[in-house]
Amino acid sequence: MPPSPQDRPSEPTDYVLKVERAPLYIWLARLTWAIIVLVLLEFDITSWQEREPHAAILATALLTVLVLAGIIVEVVRHVEARSPYRQSAPLPDDEPVAEIVEPFAVEPDLSYSPHAHSHIEDAS
Repeated sequence: MPPSPQDRPSEPTDYVLKVERAPLYIWLARLTWAIIVLVLLEFDITSWQEREPHAAILATALLTVLVLAGIIVEVVRHVEARSPYRQSAPLPDDEPVAEIVEPFAVEPDLSYSPHAHSHIEDAS
């Protein structure tokens, strides 16, 4: 049974809108993405209205791919930001392996290599 209006608290619930702190290039990328989505949406709608199915289908496909790509990028950024491995220590730089003292001696297999000079006999 749902709670009655008398059971609810009398003070209004406060809602907070949190704006993510992100570098400028992230906001510019989002703005560019939004502008391209709006332009493609407008092109898609007008193509359907003008009965141009080839242009409309192409615009719909591009719009769908772009919107899905934007959603995937934002979800991945959101998941990475909350990952416990985000604050882990950086990986060490690649260093040469100490056990290898000298390089391996490699003998080239000349049986399959083409001849350096072709031997053409003079027919005279």
